[in-house]
Parts: sequence; C-alpha cells; structure tokens
Amino acid sequence: MADTKVKDMSNAAGALSGWVEKPKAGLGRVREFFHDVRMELRHVTWPSWNDVRATTLVVIVTVFFFGLYFWLVDNGVQRAVQFIFEKFKP
Repeated sequence: MADTKVKDMSNAAGALSGWVEKPKAGLGRVREFFHDVRMELRHVTWPSWNDVRATTLVVIVTVFFFGLYFWLVDNGVQRAVQFIFEKFKP
C-alpha cells in the first residue's frame, strides 16, 4: 500500500494570518510615511511671491545672457575654423 502524507493544517492558519497581516503592516508604514512628510512640510519656510518673481527674473536674464554669450563664441569659433580651412585648402 502506498504511504500518503497528510499535511499538517494547523500551521496553515498561522501562515494565512501572516499573509494577511503583511499588507496591513505595509499600509501602516505608508500611512506613517505620509504623516511624516506632512509634518516635515509644515517646517518648510516657503518664499514669498515677490521672492519667487525676483529669482525667476534673475534666472531668465541669466539664461538669456549665457545664451547670447555662447552664440557669439560659437560664431567666432565657426568663423575661425572656416578661415583656417580656406587658408590651408589643398
């Protein structure tokens, strides 16, 4: 006669409860994380509207200045390279 093994079902209930408890624990950790984020955001000093406008204006002017600067440098280098190629053309 074949020897059949019967699984011990007493441990299955413990495994099932552990399987159900893990998502609950994960949900609690997510909730705690968002609570901590909210508490930290209360400590942030937000800039005033005038500060935001002033720094935005500084960024726009700086980007325009460097864009113009690099455009001029690029044109100068391009003309120098063209001059060199035309000068030493075979």
